[in-house]
Amino acid sequence: RTFLWITWSLAIIASVFTWLPLPFDVHVLEFFCFSLVLAGCALAILRFVFRTSRVTVDSIFGAVAAYLLIAAWFAVVQMLLLHWDPNSFRIPDATPEAPGVVRSDMLYFSLVTLVTLGYGDIVPVTPLARMIAAFEGVIGQFYVAAVVAMLVGRYIAQALEGDSGSSGPAS
Repeated sequence: RTFLWITWSLAIIASVFTWLPLPFDVHVLEFFCFSLVLAGCALAILRFVFRTSRVTVDSIFGAVAAYLLIAAWFAVVQMLLLHWDPNSFRIPDATPEAPGVVRSDMLYFSLVTLVTLGYGDIVPVTPLARMIAAFEGVIGQFYVAAVVAMLVGRYIAQALEGDSGSSGPAS
């Protein structure tokens, strides 16, 4: 928790500094701190999901929340990449004057990539951007396969425990 509080505080401070007319760029620090916060939250939630021995509504919603946080983390990484090299992605109708639009576009691209839809309206152009997008697609498929398999396995084990407990001899 201390790690998350510290990184969250640093991210908020860095975000405030981006609004000030400073002689240096703090967007890299902002993106870095937010990526740490998102990664920390996703890991904490996954830790809860994997340590829970029974499948509950909380573990299912936790798994979904972690999946969405992974998409948000990749969006922040892609925004950082776009900040370093504005030609990393081909984004239709994006202007540097509208950073909110670019951020929502990167979140959209991240979600589309994580679930491997690949509409093609936003395209990674540089080799690093393509590598990150490919890695995100693999992570998205692996996550669904591993977490769903784990939750289904635990649910079946719970159901078998319940059946074996109720099928004892009647008195």
